[in-house]
Amino acid sequence: MQYVKSIKLHSLKYLLCSFKLLKTRGLKADNLAIFTVDGDSMHPTLKDGEEIIVDRSKTELREGKIFVLNHQGAMWVKKVQLGFNGIELLSGNPAYRPIILNADEANELIIIGQLVRSYRDF
Repeated sequence: MQYVKSIKLHSLKYLLCSFKLLKTRGLKADNLAIFTVDGDSMHPTLKDGEEIIVDRSKTELREGKIFVLNHQGAMWVKKVQLGFNGIELLSGNPAYRPIILNADEANELIIIGQLVRSYRDF
């Protein structure tokens, strides 16, 4: 099996990943970054401490997809629901209410990238 040399975030973290995975998903290693989930707002979809791979080339919000977003310095991992007047950022955990952003607020979001894979320890 062939492996990608590494996927890195700020030259600090590496993950071994097969070329087949990248090819079948249409991903390029240079566009990928690894982040660690901090918090339980996306539980049970994503767990606190879970590592996620984000495609930084995917910066256009898509309905139903999970993105890493920066809003006024706060980093969020949220599922996107598009609307006529803005967007809703949804958590997986029902204890957290949707974050509703009007069009102007949504335009201020810095889209880090789309979640493409997660890894957790069992």
